[in-house]
Amino acid sequence: MPPIPAADTPQLFVPEEPAAGQVTAPPARAPGGRRRQGRGARRPVAGLLARMERRHAAGFFVARFEAPSRPDYRLRIEAGERAFVVDDPYRFGSFLSHEDLQRIRDVGGDTVFCKLGAHRAELEGVAGFTFAVWAPNARRVSVIGDFNDWDGRRHPMRLRHDGGVWELFLPGLDAGVRYKFEIKGADGNLLLKADPLAFAAERGFGVIVAADERGPRASHVPFVIQRRDDRVIAQLHLTAKNPLVALADGNRRFLLIVSGDDAYVSNDWYASPDNVSTWLYEAVHLSGVAHLAGRGSSRAHGDALLAVSEARLPKQPWDLAQMEPAKRESMLASIRVIDLVVDQIEGQLKLNQHKSDEDHVAVANQLARAEETGSRRLAEKMRALRPGLGYE
Repeated sequence: MPPIPAADTPQLFVPEEPAAGQVTAPPARAPGGRRRQGRGARRPVAGLLARMERRHAAGFFVARFEAPSRPDYRLRIEAGERAFVVDDPYRFGSFLSHEDLQRIRDVGGDTVFCKLGAHRAELEGVAGFTFAVWAPNARRVSVIGDFNDWDGRRHPMRLRHDGGVWELFLPGLDAGVRYKFEIKGADGNLLLKADPLAFAAERGFGVIVAADERGPRASHVPFVIQRRDDRVIAQLHLTAKNPLVALADGNRRFLLIVSGDDAYVSNDWYASPDNVSTWLYEAVHLSGVAHLAGRGSSRAHGDALLAVSEARLPKQPWDLAQMEPAKRESMLASIRVIDLVVDQIEGQLKLNQHKSDEDHVAVANQLARAEETGSRRLAEKMRALRPGLGYE
């Protein structure tokens, strides 16, 4: 029987070589649950496999049962008067190949490739979402969100040591659920990290770009991220006379550039000699085919945009219903709504990942002293990326 996992050991999975022909079910977490049972599904072992034993008051359950190989089991959970059957995320294997990890490791995590973040997937015939994040110095990383009450104990991720990437497949999730990564650093502090799409949604403002026969055209726009079925939509608006409106013909590709903080790093800030001055920054590119929405979509778009933007302010939200009707309708008639169907997401987070700890600390300390708040925010992220070092 394996030991009860501590908070800093997130790999709750079946050993690949179980001893004596037995399979150990992963310690299941069901905070608030009364009892868990392991149940087989499609494999020869069927019916009730084992009753799980509570090993910790916080909600750790463990079971052991005889089987020639890892069965295709499920968990039956009883909580109060309710009982339900769920897939255990930890019965699924890795979805990142050696080539995926090599590609991520070669750039030190500067580029968020298509495997990082959250992606709809099907593993072993079960639909869900894959989650992956590059955090080589973390002690623990968990997926948190609406689906687990934002509780980092519920879905800790596996560390792929050869790439510094944490991964987990969560079966049964619906598109559109909110999530973040909860990262526990070497010093025990917790950091919440959003993925590139979540970063873009939280920023909510960017530059939309497309090209016609005269060359590129661009406009600065607010936007909202929406999910419709399996599609991600970046919805924005322009004045009706903006030349980009005519280009949103359902065939042409648009690019939405979403920028975060940036900061210049002087070469004499480093602890070691012979470095080159550079810039640190965070940015996301969303691209896809743009479609011009119907004229009747302006009100719904305005309501959605204001709901997101007003929610960021410490006051009672203002909405379009409070506007004088004639003026409101005149304003809505003067804009056109564009749906950018996102099929490619590129993220950049450049925080001196390749530098030594000494250089990393020296640059972070310099940024922390800056007058610009953006530089100080980047310094905080650098410290979170490598916690426990000798920062000022």
